[in-house]
Amino acid sequence: MATFQQRSGKWLARVRKSGFPSQSKTFSSKRTAQVWAMQLEYGFETGVAGLPDKTTSLADLLERYQKTVTPPPPPQAASVKRARGLNAVVVVTFLSLSFRC
Repeated sequence: MATFQQRSGKWLARVRKSGFPSQSKTFSSKRTAQVWAMQLEYGFETGVAGLPDKTTSLADLLERYQKTVTPPPPPQAASVKRARGLNAVVVVTFLSLSFRC
């Protein structure tokens, strides 16, 4: 649930929901505060707020971290390209050694 309070000409929006940490932010207009609060509440309901609820386990958080932050492994194409380059070096070296006689 969102509450709005005017302080020193600015608007403070507070959103509190059971199971989630409370969020607050200051805005220059009440309308922008309301929009932010509605988006945050929608995020709580749909699970896209980016905030874990109290039932989220450490394993779930680590899995989410691995999917979103950890860089993906290098693609196979890079390995194949590297292997082709090494093959070319070997062939050139072999040819240069064979024609020295």
